[in-house]
Amino acid sequence: MPEGLDIRIEPAADRALVSIRVARRAAGEAARRLQLAPPLGVVGEDPQSLWLGPDHWLLASARQTAAVMIERCAAELAGVLHNAVDQSAAFSVLRVAGGDVREVLAAGAALDFRPSGFPPGGCRPTRFAQLAAAVVAIGADEFEIYVDRGYGKYLRDWLEDTAVVAGNVATQSNNRRTR
Repeated sequence: MPEGLDIRIEPAADRALVSIRVARRAAGEAARRLQLAPPLGVVGEDPQSLWLGPDHWLLASARQTAAVMIERCAAELAGVLHNAVDQSAAFSVLRVAGGDVREVLAAGAALDFRPSGFPPGGCRPTRFAQLAAAVVAIGADEFEIYVDRGYGKYLRDWLEDTAVVAGNVATQSNNRRTR
């Protein structure tokens, strides 16, 4: 990375992932029963619930298996039409952090990455670097990006390349000011 650019990219810790879809008319009831994330949000510690759409969530856990989370969904959503599926092998999750992370991420999606527009605890399903993705703000300058596992390397390369370009632009701009 160019000197002065504060960004780190690493794989997120392994976790079990379960996708939950419910009948749209039952989404509110399902969210209440399982304490699922509100629109554009993330709730919980472990498992964590990420909002992906009006009737779609992703549960992520470092301590529970996908089978345990699916069993809980079945028990809590008895009588509610739903589908809970193990997606642990389907996603790559990258953790991106640093003082310049919001600038780099803004190059990948038409989202407001300012702290006021995307505070910690936010989850935005979007197109990121031409990929279907979920971007999660886990701290002031720390994000996780969930993408299809087949695109994990592409996403990492894209983030690194974008950080290099942003660093070079910042360096050129700083050089012009000091002349």
